[in-house]
Amino acid sequence: MRPTKKRPSIRDVATAAGVSYQTVSRVLNNPELVRPSTRERVEESIKALGYRRSMVARSLATNNSMLIGVVANQSALVGPAELKLGIDEGALAREYSTVHITIRDSSPDTLEGVFNRLWGLGVDGVIVLAWSQEMVDFAVRLSGMLPTCVVAEGTVPNGLSRVHGDQLGGARRATEFMCQAGCKRVGHLAGPDDWLESKARQLGWRLGGGTGACVSAGWEASDGFEAAEELLDVDPSTDGIFAANDHVAVGAIKRLMSMGKRVPEDVVVVGFDDVSLGSYLSVPLASVQQPFSEIGEAAVRLIFDLIDGGEPSDQVIDTELIVRESTLR
Repeated sequence: MRPTKKRPSIRDVATAAGVSYQTVSRVLNNPELVRPSTRERVEESIKALGYRRSMVARSLATNNSMLIGVVANQSALVGPAELKLGIDEGALAREYSTVHITIRDSSPDTLEGVFNRLWGLGVDGVIVLAWSQEMVDFAVRLSGMLPTCVVAEGTVPNGLSRVHGDQLGGARRATEFMCQAGCKRVGHLAGPDDWLESKARQLGWRLGGGTGACVSAGWEASDGFEAAEELLDVDPSTDGIFAANDHVAVGAIKRLMSMGKRVPEDVVVVGFDDVSLGSYLSVPLASVQQPFSEIGEAAVRLIFDLIDGGEPSDQVIDTELIVRESTLR
């Protein structure tokens, strides 16, 4: 068997640079404490040897786990996946790793298991993607013991760091645009009743001039397909539909067409999230764009502010209405 090449150690770097291994450690962790000429020599040796520091060793040296916990709902949708990717990239840029705990519900037993798991891992901070009030309350509990940031809509207690996309504002602008485009009865296919994002989008639809019916759908295309017919049964004069997300909008368009309705001539449709699929439909879908990666990066930034001793803060990331053919009569 061919011998495995030995991974260079911190002592190998020290020998090559002609310094102590403590000096190499200072260059890696506190470079401002090392003279520039010495620091440059050590950095050249690191590059020449291809040295990569051990995260385990760094964890022991700094007394940190180098881990950020992420708690999220199980979902196969594109938006949540992009949000998690933004968190992962933000953590990686700071030489941290993430551990994701995905759950199906927010029952007390489930959340107790999550709490024990996070505590056992010794994470340095937690990001909670809170879809319900129970998850916000769970984040509050965590914040009393660990740096915690919640990604959530609605009202969160003072002292808890929070970041979120402007769900309400985006929904309001979308509905206002539909009304200005000539729609008289803008209905809404809402997300699940207990989701905070769903409630924010529903409120934005109403504030934006939505005077049509509201039907509880869900997040999937099949939900939109079924709910679209129900919406028109409740209010046959509906000439505009603001959907909970793009998947619901796609399902709704499919059902409208099967009912002989033309989009946008008979019914204007706008989605939310602006997933890439929407722009490739036979009738490209107008949608409210959420910068998921930016939200994820902001959550990581707020966590590290707390880890570094900063104060909790609240940040709103703007959303933008992307106009496409599904609204252009």
